[in-house]
Amino acid sequence: MRCSRFAPALAAALVLAAPALAFDGTTKPIGGPGGSRYLDECRPGDALVAIDYKAGKDMDMVTGACVALHDGWPTGKHYRLATRGLDNDNGRFNPDGTIVCPRRMVVQQIHVTESAVGLVQSFGPPCRNLPAPGLGDSKATKSNGGAGGSPGSADCGPDSYARGLLIRGDARINALGLICATYRPPPPPPQPPQPATPADPPPFAIDNDVHAPFVITNG
Repeated sequence: MRCSRFAPALAAALVLAAPALAFDGTTKPIGGPGGSRYLDECRPGDALVAIDYKAGKDMDMVTGACVALHDGWPTGKHYRLATRGLDNDNGRFNPDGTIVCPRRMVVQQIHVTESAVGLVQSFGPPCRNLPAPGLGDSKATKSNGGAGGSPGSADCGPDSYARGLLIRGDARINALGLICATYRPPPPPPQPPQPATPADPPPFAIDNDVHAPFVITNG
């Protein structure tokens, strides 16, 4: 399978990437220099769960795909963001496809290999489960014939997730990064009202007034 040639580089990116702190904002783009800068964001509160791609010798086109979140769980149908890059017909048997997170997970990181000519050659987005601990890997992309370069990684951090793609490129894809958001768990459900406790009866009243004694007269 052609994607196996990139597995060692992507694995190296995972090992070399230092743990990141959770944050809201954009990561550093990973790849080569140049290219127009695009911030393709999901709808507010939604998460990135997949990336479509088309490649030749290097990465020609990418398109992010998002889904709504309900209490931190991906819910409903995917919808796609803008497509960046062009179909260059750059190499024989141009591979294409969709790199998608495992079920009930969203993108947290992206591992990228940069080609010898400063373009994205392959990528793979590790994913996470938001409400409960759990990480999962998606497959890596494939390309045909380009010379490999150095691996790198962009990470939203352990308590964050990707809510969009940072892309640099024009005719081809120069670099990829993520737009991140911190995951904030929903508040706990309200507690049902408790039955009222009966009030204690009032204490027995004692008349402490001093009265004159009853006097009997004989006359």
